[in-house]
Amino acid sequence: MSTVFFDSYTRNENGGIYVEYRSGNTVYEECFSDGELTACGWNCAGYDMHTNTVPCVARLNPAVFQVDSAFRLEIDGTDLYRTYEWVSYEKEEKDGVLHISVKLKSTLKPVTVTVHTLLDGSNILVRYLTVENLGNSDIAVSGLSVMSGPVIEERIPDTDGMPPYELGYMQNSQSHFEGDFHWLPLPRNTYSFGKHTYAERYRHPFFAVRNKKGPEIFIGQLAYSGGYEFSFHNYASGHSLSDHMSFEAKIVSRNPVYLLTQGESLVTPSMHAALLHDDFDGAIQEFHRHVRTYCNGYEKHPMVESGIGPEVNMCEENVFRAIDTAQQLGAEVFFIDASWYSPAGGESDWPAYTGDWNPEVFRYSCSMNDIRDYAHERGLKFGLWMDVEKLGPKSKAIQNPDIPKLHDYAGKMTVDGNSGILDFSEKAGTEWAFEQICDVIDRYELDFFRLDSGAYSYTSAKPVSDTRENRDLRYYNNFYEVFRRLREKYPNVIFQNCAGGGARLDLGLMQMMSNTWVTDNQIAPGSYRVINGVSMLLPPEYLVRPIGAQGGHLKGTLDFQINVARFGNPLLFCVLDCDITHSPLLLDKIAKMSATYKETVRPMMLSDCRVFHHTPELRLAQKDSVGILEIASKDGDCSMLGIFTLSQVTEPQKKVRFKGLKPSGRYAVTVNDEYLGEFSGYELTFSGLVTEIETAIDSKVFIAKKVNQ
Repeated sequence: MSTVFFDSYTRNENGGIYVEYRSGNTVYEECFSDGELTACGWNCAGYDMHTNTVPCVARLNPAVFQVDSAFRLEIDGTDLYRTYEWVSYEKEEKDGVLHISVKLKSTLKPVTVTVHTLLDGSNILVRYLTVENLGNSDIAVSGLSVMSGPVIEERIPDTDGMPPYELGYMQNSQSHFEGDFHWLPLPRNTYSFGKHTYAERYRHPFFAVRNKKGPEIFIGQLAYSGGYEFSFHNYASGHSLSDHMSFEAKIVSRNPVYLLTQGESLVTPSMHAALLHDDFDGAIQEFHRHVRTYCNGYEKHPMVESGIGPEVNMCEENVFRAIDTAQQLGAEVFFIDASWYSPAGGESDWPAYTGDWNPEVFRYSCSMNDIRDYAHERGLKFGLWMDVEKLGPKSKAIQNPDIPKLHDYAGKMTVDGNSGILDFSEKAGTEWAFEQICDVIDRYELDFFRLDSGAYSYTSAKPVSDTRENRDLRYYNNFYEVFRRLREKYPNVIFQNCAGGGARLDLGLMQMMSNTWVTDNQIAPGSYRVINGVSMLLPPEYLVRPIGAQGGHLKGTLDFQINVARFGNPLLFCVLDCDITHSPLLLDKIAKMSATYKETVRPMMLSDCRVFHHTPELRLAQKDSVGILEIASKDGDCSMLGIFTLSQVTEPQKKVRFKGLKPSGRYAVTVNDEYLGEFSGYELTFSGLVTEIETAIDSKVFIAKKVNQ
């Protein structure tokens, strides 16, 4: 019997057209009636809405929810609510995904809206829209919600005076605070969060709403790098004052969001969402399963990396020495980060030269190809960094009138620091970027490409006809398309995202990336908070965690720093000036971790590992604050559990219990790569291991591997 299930169908009932979507154990239904497509029910146990038909089908009543529409669209300042007529319903299965299209036409404005739903057999649905201009002139998309509508009705009377729902999301939007996850009571009326400005770009577009009175959890991510807003509307109504929660996923910018020319179509970002009957870890694991399917167009690349960047002297001798050290430590990729194209000795001035990608003019006596060959001879793949969106003030590109630059609402060139920003919203900008990346990959025959930046166009606009368009949505649609083309052209190149640290981790870009840098904060204890939270958003095999970079060596034990990196793809920075020797104690410990990663951790990641967040919320300022994180193989034969002290320790003795093992198995256990002994799975799961950590910012990692009996 197949374990993958999805389907969709329509029914005509009571003057309405009902569309039902089923994937895994998720059932979601919408109804077209009275000129509007409304959401009218979720079931997370796999039951069709027609399981009960007497006295009526058990559905939510959209009329008692604050938001009833399945999407929202404003054209030229007019909400098209209840102005639609039904056009068609189509479905097509391709590459293991069912694609359903419901087409509607407005009777008020000359537009059609096609509502797309993708089902892949996981419990997560993917929703996006196509809006087409059928008129004879430009029209302005002045409001856009990709997905919205009723979600949960809680009928159990509220006896404690508190609303029944809790919202989990990343509460900090600043750089270095990525993954700062917390739960808060979802108040009645409306609560919204999102990123509207450049400063908000480090908050991931993710949410989880759980019902405290029942184990329902509504979880979602928006696949978009630009401005968004999630709104949750919780209103009590009815004789028992039942709580009715609806939501809205809105694309945000200064209006208009998009200007559609005659015959033009806009494809919106996609919303990934589901109502699940599970605990938080189960919901995260199901979302990871979906992400792996959604991003499966490219080979996974969990690996050990190393490199050299502008934080150190990037002289030619140090580059070759760093490659030798990378080989010694067991790295598999070596890359040169920012400044490879700028003058020798000018590492700190690297932003000024972005846009000109020809290092032979300035830096090294040998060619970049010589460096690549040296890495290859030592068994390392080779790569380079680019910030293709930035045009530095000392670059020739900034002076080139044929290269379009973003401009702000005052008509001035948009800048980030002193750098201009390439206008990806213009075809000439996207083609120039594509050609620059292709030239670097081809010229140096790269195995690895590292994309940086985080340039956003929130404050950028372009005059069109008698108005002006915010460039955000157009910018990112084109940006994603460039990397789709690059992945098609270079299927064997490893593409890594690094957007000013931990920005742009969304599925809109990650769909085209092999893995991603998750923060520029490598200093404990914040470095652990990052991996704890970001591993909720993306599976561990997509995450890159460095050792010894960006000041990470300044605080905490070496065990703490190494153990954080174990929960992603370790990146080893061990670069010293030429007259300093490496500590053999340091190198030996890192090399041992690297070997353990290859032998044990990577196979778990490639098995579609499960992640268990024993301590999802962290309070770093409280004494005895501890973080516990676990990843386990899908079959339960191997698990890695880390315990991290994040603050003052007054109670050194700790007990940890594995969640990912088979109680019936027997396991050999190591702690920080040293053998501890054999234990039963029952003991590790229910009794646990008692250990002592007496100091703050320290850690232990236990790895349990099943013993063949």
